[in-house]
Order: sequence, then structure tokens, then C-alpha cells
Amino acid sequence: MIEFYKYEEKSELLDPNCDFKKTSQTIEHRKDPLLGTWCRINTDRAKRPHSSSGMLVDVDKRIKQIVKKSDNCFFCAENVLKKTPKHSFSDERITRGKFILFPNLFPFAPYHGVGVLTDKHFLALDKLNYKLWADALTGSISWFKNVHTHDSTARFASFNFNYLMPAAASLVHPHVQPLVDKRADNGLDLVLKKSYEYFSVSKSNFWQDLLDNDSSRFIGKTGKNVYWHAVFSPTCADEVVGIVCGKSSFMELSDDDIFGIADGISKVLRGLYSKGVRSVNMMINSAPLDENLGEFFYLNIRIVSRSLMVENYTTDRGFMEVLHNESIISTIPEDVALGLRKYF
Repeated sequence: MIEFYKYEEKSELLDPNCDFKKTSQTIEHRKDPLLGTWCRINTDRAKRPHSSSGMLVDVDKRIKQIVKKSDNCFFCAENVLKKTPKHSFSDERITRGKFILFPNLFPFAPYHGVGVLTDKHFLALDKLNYKLWADALTGSISWFKNVHTHDSTARFASFNFNYLMPAAASLVHPHVQPLVDKRADNGLDLVLKKSYEYFSVSKSNFWQDLLDNDSSRFIGKTGKNVYWHAVFSPTCADEVVGIVCGKSSFMELSDDDIFGIADGISKVLRGLYSKGVRSVNMMINSAPLDENLGEFFYLNIRIVSRSLMVENYTTDRGFMEVLHNESIISTIPEDVALGLRKYF
């Protein structure tokens, strides 16, 4: 049976903001039910002072300044066919609607693609609708199949999204990065191993057990099979997972599954935007393209928010995250779920 384990500790101090009276803050420790990793949640940390400055209106003003139309953007319609590369194994780029996919000019995998989501130089998170995501997913899956046909050792596919600079995007024009690797990356490798270990011990699928036992963090359902939850022990703020019930890899997805994923991504991003989020990371984890692991693993989507782009902004990744591999969170997952449900 899946276990959602957590415990609380108190930290006491003589607070200069309260005439040095004794005050306390609660630190909640949560253990990931699959991976066994921990995070720490302290909602009071959201109140701490920052050297960065700027209210939400200033953030949007700053973004508008950064994303002003540039003739040098090679993702824009007038440049994309002239200034982007072609695959060595195929001189055709993948296109679906406004989506266009080509190889990354600076790859970190043998098959590292870039998919431009829209011909518009910039769209805010709440304007990235389900049609754009459906085209991007359909085009990327077609590319995954082409790559695997060309090279059968390229088996591990993922679909990734960095949006704006706090999420490590080098260009503001919205784009995704599909990858096909010959080995599972560290994150996927651990998730597959732990999913199989859970199955071996419990004789049940962790992902199905999560769907059946996580009602307090359930957000909503899109399509027939895609279920969205706030993550019990998050690695970043506002972490949301979408689970495609019964499907383990991109190769198994039906048109309805793709619609469900696309519609859910659009709804989550719209909800996060409404609460002030302006930058996100996303990935989709898949089983190997030539295997069906549905007995113990379901394909899943993860979305997290990143820091606000105010002047001299502070990153959300400090020593605990980067060197100790333990996340510090200031939002409660159950509150994240409650806030996003209205968008489903």
C-alpha cells in the first residue's frame, strides 16, 4: 500500500520583529512515496525579504521589454526555415499546424530536437492553448518514431519545456526540446527502478495506487485517461504530475490520450499564470519506445514553477537543492491542488 509519510518540527527564536519575543515556525518533512527522497516545507519562507524588487505588474512589464520583437530570432516564421538545421538522416523538418521541429544546433544527446510551438515571437503561459500542445506532442511522437526507425538503439524519449530565463530558456520564443537517448537519464532510470521495486514487493502498480489513494491532491481529469495531481513531496514549487492511466510510453498513446495531455498542460499553465507564475519547467517521462512497461509504470507529465523575473531576482535553487538534493518548498501541495481545480 502506498504511504504518504510526513512529520513536523518546530524552530524557535527570539524574533526582532516581535520585540524579541519567542516565536516558532513549522517545518514539515515529506517523503516521496516512490523514490524515498525528502523535501522540507515552510510556508513562512515566502515572507522572507529579498534584494530583488518588483510587484507583479513590474514582472509583466519587464517580460514585455525582454520579448520585444527581434529580427534576429531564428524561431520566428521569416527565419525558421533559413536559420535552423536539418537532420542528417532526413532533410525534412517535422511540421504540425504551427509546430515545426528540427535538430538542436547545440545538442546534449545524439538525437536532441527543438520544436517551435508557435509562429508568434512570444505567448504568455495562459495563451499556450491545447491545440498548440496537441500539435507539438503529435509532431514530437512522429519524430520519436523516425529516430527509433533510423537507430533502434535510441530508445529513451522525453518531451521537455523550459519557459523563460528562470527556467533556463535561452530564447523567449516558446519552444520544446524532445530528446531520444540510448540510455535512461538519471531521473528516469531511478523512477523506472523504483516503480519496478514497488511492483515486485506490493504486486501492484505504484501509479495506479497513487491514482486510487491521492484524493486530497487530485486536481482533475482530461480526456478519458489522464489524471492530474499536486505532488505530495515536491521538488520545486507548485509541482503537478499528470498520469496517463494504462499507458507507459509515447508509442502507446491514442489520439484521446494526446488530447488529454495537451488539454491538461494548457489548464495547469493557465491556473499557474493566474496565481502569478511566469516561468515553468515541464517534462514527460516515457518507458523505452520498444517496450510496454504498463504492468508497473505509467507515462507521466511533471510541471513546476520557477522564480519571478523581477530585477536582480533570486533563483529558487540553493545549496540544499543543488548540493544536498533536498528541496525547500514554501507552498503546500494540497493548496496547490485546491487552487488549480477550478481550471479543470
